[in-house]
Amino acid sequence: MATRDEIQRWINNAWYKRSQYQQTVDDCDRQLARLEPVYEKLSDIKSDFHRARSDTREIFNEKLSWRGETYTAFCAKGEMLDSGCASYFNRLDAAHDALNRKIGELKATKRELLPLIGQLWGQIERWKVEFENAVN
Repeated sequence: MATRDEIQRWINNAWYKRSQYQQTVDDCDRQLARLEPVYEKLSDIKSDFHRARSDTREIFNEKLSWRGETYTAFCAKGEMLDSGCASYFNRLDAAHDALNRKIGELKATKRELLPLIGQLWGQIERWKVEFENAVN
């Protein structure tokens, strides 16, 4: 049977570890509270931008009846605009993916730590009983 001092040391160490885990979970919650609304807003921006780009593409497809220099200049500018839109959309998509990855990592960390916190808390309660039994 362990001594009272040993049991108290186990309890203290477990409480410290539990508080560290809980702090990490709390940090994850704070970051998730900030990142998830941004992710949703970025999803909306991407969707709106994709729709606008499709509408722009349709305008450039209507050029079929044009001829001459105006037609050529319009096509060139249209291709430049569409290329710029594609580049911007790809950057939006990369930011969206990075944000989604970070949210996933935070959720995974939180889910990994919550059972550990429960196990530590359970063990602390068992040790408290042993400590009380050692005292009386």
